[in-house]
Amino acid sequence: EKIRQVSVVTANEESYRETLKYTGYVTASQIIPIHFSIDGKVDEVKVKQGQKVKTGDILMTLEQMGSKANPAGFAVAVMDGVVTQLINKSGDLVSKDYPVAIISTEKQVVKFGVTDTDLEKIEKFGNPVVSVELNGLKVDAVLEDISKIPDQTSRLYNVTVALKDGKSQLIGTIGTVSLELSRIYGIWLPIAQ
Repeated sequence: EKIRQVSVVTANEESYRETLKYTGYVTASQIIPIHFSIDGKVDEVKVKQGQKVKTGDILMTLEQMGSKANPAGFAVAVMDGVVTQLINKSGDLVSKDYPVAIISTEKQVVKFGVTDTDLEKIEKFGNPVVSVELNGLKVDAVLEDISKIPDQTSRLYNVTVALKDGKSQLIGTIGTVSLELSRIYGIWLPIAQ
């Protein structure tokens, strides 16, 4: 007969925080393409990629069009933000309403999808404690938006969490989002083979 070794554990009531984990991606809270309202040739690019801009800053001008008499010859920032991408350079021919630059807000968010079951848990709990792990770093975040309509392809409900102050992340970075919900009280026994 085989003898098994056992150990005695005192059963105590303890609390356990229910945590939901998801995979999400970093993006800017708002991304806007900038364009000219007329066709022309780019005369001057007045900003650099990564540069901060304010609403009304001139990003690019068209040849012999960028004057006070013809404001259509200017590509202008429509919000405060960062020049995320310059699509055209001096000398390029551009068509009206075709993007020549991309501006994004400095505020970054992480987007991910949740099931209907998890959506009910999140709504029932109210305001979960949110954290995001990006490249091995834990970043605090806050729940910003939950869609009430599921995505047509995945059938998941889209969720957006805003990253709190911290180091700017590359757009597209993949991370793990943790939503800590209410505490569950019970007796937890360690199970091992």
